[in-house]
Amino acid sequence: MWEVAHVSVIEGDYNQLFLHWRSSNHFQYADLVVILPVCWELEQPDTNSQCSVSSEDIEKSFKTNPCGSISFTTSKFSYKIDFAEMKQMNLTTGKQRLIKRAPFSISAFSYICENEAIPMPPHWENVNTQVPYQLIPLHNQTHEYNEVANLFGKTMDRNRIKRIQRIQNLDLWEFFCRKKAQLKKKRGVPQINEQMLFHGTSSEFVEAICIHNFDWRINGIHGAVFGKGTYFARDAAYSSRFCKDDIKHGNTFQIHGVSLQQRHLFRTYKSMFLARVLIGDYINGDSKYMRPPSKDGSYVNLYDSCVDDTWNPKIFVVFDANQIYPEYLIDFH
Repeated sequence: MWEVAHVSVIEGDYNQLFLHWRSSNHFQYADLVVILPVCWELEQPDTNSQCSVSSEDIEKSFKTNPCGSISFTTSKFSYKIDFAEMKQMNLTTGKQRLIKRAPFSISAFSYICENEAIPMPPHWENVNTQVPYQLIPLHNQTHEYNEVANLFGKTMDRNRIKRIQRIQNLDLWEFFCRKKAQLKKKRGVPQINEQMLFHGTSSEFVEAICIHNFDWRINGIHGAVFGKGTYFARDAAYSSRFCKDDIKHGNTFQIHGVSLQQRHLFRTYKSMFLARVLIGDYINGDSKYMRPPSKDGSYVNLYDSCVDDTWNPKIFVVFDANQIYPEYLIDFH
């Protein structure tokens, strides 16, 4: 996961820190703007804007001793800036990151963002922030495994499950959490309708989904009856219709010198995702929809998703990938 915070120090009379979050499909970063006549660029994963030092403290400390250091804290972490090596150390985690002091640029901008740091799910294991994602196999005796298997087993034989893996992708988790917070704020409600839904796909798309999330332009090639978005199903049996295993790609095996008669010796299972989806307020879908329709004719008050039947929805269409977190990968025969 990439998280980059730029601390810009701009001349002025204010001492407060301004935090601006921006995001993309592959990384997210923050711009912290400090009021001083020079610009400091720090990398800082703690996104809370409350800091124990003022903007003047950083610059004064540097001018007093350019080879010295300064320590400060936020609500979550403790930091130390080494001016001699131009490095910043997170004293809580031990991570070191480069910093940069540069002349002020008029292009720098700021505004206050109230988003706080996203907590990591407490049940995640051996998290490695240096890789895009991790697949953590679940032991079949755990409660977590059985919860997933039981959802699968409502419409399919759970004995067909070969393994269940938890997907740990910090970037996608943060995007999901921030989207959830945005929808709650927009609706003025304490909770947003959220469901665990299935998505069947070809095995060739699995890694791309684990890294980048679902993209209907690539994965959604099975039709768009209820809108041009990513399709999810309440029932695993329905999603299994769209699962394809590797043995269906005969050309791939023949290229590598494997005869079609020998394919049974290789991977013969299919893959299905169980995703956490913010379905919010939904409406019956239509093939012409490229986003959820408006509730009142305006361009602002939109539904959050589309379904096949509002009275008894079995199929859900989501148009914003940030409303989705691909949580589990189920391999089955």
